Parts: sequence; C-alpha cells; structure tokens
Amino acid sequence: MVENFKQALKEVFLPNKEENEEKQKVTVEEKVKVKAAEEKQEAAAVKKESKEPKESTPKTAAPQTAAPQEAGKKRQESKESKETINMIAKNIAKSEQTTNIITKDTKIVGTITTDSKLIIEGEIEGGIDSKNIAIVSGNVRGDISCESAEIDSAQIEGNINVSDKLQIKSDSNIKGDLAGGDIEVSGCINGNIDAAKSVKLFSNAVVIGNITSASISIETGAVLQGNVSIKKEGA
Repeated sequence: MVENFKQALKEVFLPNKEENEEKQKVTVEEKVKVKAAEEKQEAAAVKKESKEPKESTPKTAAPQTAAPQEAGKKRQESKESKETINMIAKNIAKSEQTTNIITKDTKIVGTITTDSKLIIEGEIEGGIDSKNIAIVSGNVRGDISCESAEIDSAQIEGNINVSDKLQIKSDSNIKGDLAGGDIEVSGCINGNIDAAKSVKLFSNAVVIGNITSASISIETGAVLQGNVSIKKEGA
C-alpha cells in the first residue's frame, strides 16, 4: 500500500519538477541573449559616435580695431607706390632728353646754356649753365653750374657749382672752388670745397684749400693743405 502511494507521488510531482527546471533554464538563456543584444547595441552606438566628426570650434572674429590699421597700411602703401611711379617717370623723362656732345676737335667761345645732358670732350672758353648732368673730359675756362657733374681727366679753370653730386676723377686738375651736395675727389683741386652733405677724398686726391662739410672721409694717401670745418647738414 505504502509503495503504491510513493509511486503515485513520483508520477504526480516529478514531471512538474522537471518542467520547472526546464522553464528556469529557458528563462536564463533568454536573459543571457537579451544581455548580449544590449551590449552589442551599446558597442555599436559608441563606435558610431567615435566616427562622427567633432564640431570645430568657431573662429574668433577679428577685433574691429584691425580695420583702421589695415586702412592706414593700405594708404601708406599707396603713397609709396605713387612716389615710386613718379621717380621712375622722372628718370624716364631724363633718359629721353637729348644729349649734346662737344667733340674733341670742337672749340666753343661763349656761354653754353642747355636743359639737356651735356658731354664736353673739346674746348670751352666760357661758362656752362645746365639743368641736367654735365660730363667733362676736355678743357673748360669758365664757371660750371649744373644739377650734377662728372669731371674725368679734365682741365678746368673756374668754379664748379652743382645741386646734387660732383665727382672729380683721376687726372683732373681744377683751379677754382667746388660746391655741391656730395663731393668726391680723386684729382687735384686748388680751391675751397663746400659740401652740404659729405666730402670724400680718395687716396690719389690732392686738395689745396679749406673744406667745409657736414661729414668728411679721407683715405690714406690723400693730401690736404687747408682747414676742415664740420657744419650741420643742409646748412
């Protein structure tokens, strides 16, 4: 009797136990699958965020005070450009001017007045008045007045007055006073020198007379017999 009762209990409760264990097993597997799916979704979301470009930091607008500075800089550049253009135009105009040449076999008695470039290779007995450059390699007995002058292997008896630069090159002999902005001497001068800016005596220069200038440079070998006075530039 007792054995029959035990057998009945096994038939009733044992299937229910196996069924509950099976259900629990299924529930655990589902939870594992759900958890794995959630982790996969999170990983995909993180990967997507890392690939998306980051928003660039907006550039700070330039301060408004830069505008007046730029405008002033442009005005300055425009002014310099105009000055350069004017200088080039002036040089072109000078280069296009006629050049007058006094050849070696030519002798002129009287004053020469010209606005053009003047080259003197011959002999002049009289003054020279030019608003341009004068290049002298001949003989002149008279005063020379011009914008700038280049005296090369010339013999001159008279004063030379230029507004810009005066060059006395080798083998030149001048009996007279020199006046100009910048004066360079390589020849022989018997007279006074007055320069608004500078005087330079090269090694083969011989000067018998006084020098007045804002600055003076004397190379070794140059001869100077006279006094030197330094003045304020432009005075």
